[in-house]
Amino acid sequence: MELCPAILAQNESEFKKKVEWVRSLGLRVHVDAMDGIFVTEKTWAEPSRMKQIMNSLQFNVHLMVANPKQAIPVWLMSGADKIYFHYESTQHHQLVIQVIEDGKRLGLVINPETPVDKIDQLLDLIGSVLIMSVTPGRGGQKFNEVALEKIQNIRHRHPQLHIAVDGGIKPENIASLAAAGANTAIIGSALTEATDPKAAQREFQLQLRKIE
Repeated sequence: MELCPAILAQNESEFKKKVEWVRSLGLRVHVDAMDGIFVTEKTWAEPSRMKQIMNSLQFNVHLMVANPKQAIPVWLMSGADKIYFHYESTQHHQLVIQVIEDGKRLGLVINPETPVDKIDQLLDLIGSVLIMSVTPGRGGQKFNEVALEKIQNIRHRHPQLHIAVDGGIKPENIASLAAAGANTAIIGSALTEATDPKAAQREFQLQLRKIE
């Protein structure tokens, strides 16, 4: 299972600090971009600055914005590997996906209250689905167990689809996500605010090895 540290920052200085804090882990970074409209929080995430700040570090971006169709082309130029947008942020999902030629660079996000049936017909058009296991917009929330059922449901219907999970992930629950069929775990404060990020990474990996 891939581990991705989530970067949520209020300004460029904090963003840089968090990126450097986890750089030594050798992991792909997950950038949280919030506009203060779709979600109440607003974060610093400037697409034009990403290549310089990341400096060859791979990253994805999670758009928690009210106008994903406008934001996606800008982020495509930033060097992001995958760009995730919320099902709940638009009623024109097909149009958003058609913004780019390669829909496999796009990922669709669903909030805890959104059932899998709502997105099933879109999943063949994109490269990944991101299941929120907390309400988006703020960190430090408790993991919502409904995410496990969604992972199992999607894995059964779409055996080859990449599945990521975001929110409240800790060493004590990460193995259950992998066992349910998730490919990637987005991990926030447990990695980005850890006193020793490498030790925190090893603890997650230790828990995952128990189910191998």
